Amino acid sequence: MKIIGMDSSGNVASVAYVADGVLVAEYTMNHKKTHSQTLLPMLDQIVRDAGIELTEIDAVAVAAGPGSFTGLRIGAATVKGLGLALEKPVIAIPTCEGLAYNLSSGCYFAPAGTGTETDTGFPGLVVPIMDARRGQVYTGIYRVGGMAGRSLGQSPQEDGQPVILSSEAKDPVTPSEDSSDSILKMTGSPVTVVEDQMAFSIEELLEKLASYGEPVTFLGDGVPVFRKTIEETCRVPYAFAPPQSALQRAASVAALGEYYAKADTEGRSSGEGSSATEAGDTAVRETAAGRNSAGVRHMVSADDFKPIYLRKSQAEREHEAAAKARQAQDLADVAAMEKEMFSDAWSLETLTDSIRYPYNHILLISTEGEIRPLVSEEDVADSFVVGEEEQKTAGYLIFADPSDETELHRIAVLPEFRRHGLGKQLMAELLRRTGNKNTPVSSTGKRQDPDSAEGMLEAEPKSIFLEVRAGNAAAIALYTACEFRELDRRKNYYRDPEEDAVIMKRDTES
Repeated sequence: MKIIGMDSSGNVASVAYVADGVLVAEYTMNHKKTHSQTLLPMLDQIVRDAGIELTEIDAVAVAAGPGSFTGLRIGAATVKGLGLALEKPVIAIPTCEGLAYNLSSGCYFAPAGTGTETDTGFPGLVVPIMDARRGQVYTGIYRVGGMAGRSLGQSPQEDGQPVILSSEAKDPVTPSEDSSDSILKMTGSPVTVVEDQMAFSIEELLEKLASYGEPVTFLGDGVPVFRKTIEETCRVPYAFAPPQSALQRAASVAALGEYYAKADTEGRSSGEGSSATEAGDTAVRETAAGRNSAGVRHMVSADDFKPIYLRKSQAEREHEAAAKARQAQDLADVAAMEKEMFSDAWSLETLTDSIRYPYNHILLISTEGEIRPLVSEEDVADSFVVGEEEQKTAGYLIFADPSDETELHRIAVLPEFRRHGLGKQLMAELLRRTGNKNTPVSSTGKRQDPDSAEGMLEAEPKSIFLEVRAGNAAAIALYTACEFRELDRRKNYYRDPEEDAVIMKRDTES
C-alpha cells in the first residue's frame, strides 16, 4: 500500500511517504516556521523527489491529536482537502500512539530456553508526554512491538542479561529470565494501548506509572519541560528516548497508517474480527478490523475525520469564562429585581440552585424588548456572544417544564418599564417555547397568525399552570388575555400581606 503520513500536532512539522512497508521519503522540520508554511511544500517536495502522483496513494494518515490546536487544525484541513480531492480515506493515528511507535526500531529480545513462542517487543512501558501547558501533559501508556518466533540469535547483553540500550537511561532495564531469544514476526497490534490518551499533571502520571512497577521510556516535547520533575520524582527505572526518536515523525504515522489500512481491508474482506477469533487475543481481534488495541477505528472518510481534542481550546475556555461571568451577573440582576418587586423574593442562592436542573428556565428581556435565555454554561453558543453589547435587563420570566406540563413561576417587569408591552412579549415567548402555536400575542405584542413561521413549532404543546395573588389585577388581566382560565383558589396562601392565591391554567392547543 502507498500511504502519505503527516504530523503537525506539535512544534514539529513532518511529512512521509511509505510504500509497501518501505519508508521512501520523510521530511521533518522543527524550527520556528509555522505548519501552514511548511506542510504543503514538504508534501510537494516528496511527490517530486519520489516521482509519484498523489492519485497513486491509497490513503492519507495523520496525527489526529491531541496536540496544538492550531497545528491539529492545519493538519486536519490539509488531509481532509487531500482526501476529498483524491477520493481517498483518512487514517487517524492518535498522536501519542504515533509517538510511541517511534521506539519500535529500538526493540531487543530476551533469550528463550524452551524455544516456545513469546511476546516481548520493547521492554517495559513507552510513555509519550507532550507539553499541554498549565502544568499538564498529553500522554498515554503503551507497549510497542509484540513479537513471536523461535531462536535466531542472541540479543545484546550485558553481564549475561539483555538490556535496553539508551544513552540517557537512568538504570539498565532487565527483561524477565524466562523469555525467548527469538526474533520472527509481528503479532497483534504494533502498539498496544495500556492506557489511552489523557491529559494529566506530570505528578499524577508519575504516580500512575509507579503503580505499574515497570521500567518506562519517556519521549515527546514534554521531556525537556518536565525532565527535572521526572528525575526527582519517578519511582521506577526510566530512560529518555534519543533525539532521533524523541519527537513526532510522519514516518511512524505513515507506517502505522499502512498497518491499520491493511488490517481494515483484511477485516472487511473476512468479516470483522473473524480471522482472530481462534487466537482469542483482544489486540489481534481488534486490529483485524482496523482498530488499535483500545478498539479505536482508524480509517474513516475525509468527510468524517475529526481531530482528537482532549481539552478545550484557549478560545473556548475564555468563552466559557466570559459566559460564566455573564451568567453570574444575570442571576444577580434577577435577584435584585426579585427583592425590589416581591415580598417573598427568591434569593440569589435559590436562583443559582434552580438552574442546576435542566427543566428550569429563566428568560430575560431588555429595555429594548430583546429576549434571551439566561446564559447557559452547557450551550453558550446559543445564548451568548462574547463581546456583545450588554443591555439593561428590564424584566424576566421563570418557568419549569419537567414533564408534559409547564409551570410559570414568575413574570416581572421593573415599574419604570411597564406599559411598554414587555410582559406580553415574555408571555408570547413562553407560549412559543411550550409549543402553543396559536399564540394570542407575538413577540412584538401583536396578535400572531397561527399559521405563520413564527407560530409553527416542532415541540409538543404543553398545558401551562400558574399561581397569582388575587389582588394582582394587572397580572390576572395579562394571563386572561393569553387565554388562561381560573381553576381554583388557595385561601390565604400568600403572606406579607396575607392573600388568596388564584390557580390558573392555559389548556393545550390541538
